Amino acid sequence: MAPKKSKAEAARENGAKSKGPVTAEGKRIASMNAWKHGLAAKSIRLEPGESANQCLHLHRAAYDRLLPSSHEEAARVDDLCVSLWLLRRAVRTGTAALEENLPPADAPDPRLPMARAFEAWTQNGNSFRNLMAYESCNVRCLRRILSACLRLKS
Repeated sequence: MAPKKSKAEAARENGAKSKGPVTAEGKRIASMNAWKHGLAAKSIRLEPGESANQCLHLHRAAYDRLLPSSHEEAARVDDLCVSLWLLRRAVRTGTAALEENLPPADAPDPRLPMARAFEAWTQNGNSFRNLMAYESCNVRCLRRILSACLRLKS
């Protein structure tokens, strides 16, 4: 009688048999398997409540302002637009999370409800820290892209 395979061995064998999606549509769908919130995306995928027109306006404004004259410059402008869009998404996400935690505004100091909401949000685990990490990452990315754009222009 053959020895029983461990779960890890069985998973490795089954994984080796998989060829993954074959069609272009299947590959497109599979490429989004890990999508959760889109705050660390490499491309823009509109979420509910986001406007395609605003996204296009952002791209047009960036191209009009930066006037890319090569494929490399155009790629940097596209990267810039993605980072800006994701930074805006992170800010909207943070704003919505704070507003959701706002207590009734009956405090004598108008800043108190926001302070209470912030405190409640930050005590709910790592959500605030994670959101700040995504924002910081996009800000750093924006700086790198702008620096690259300036180098390409000069």
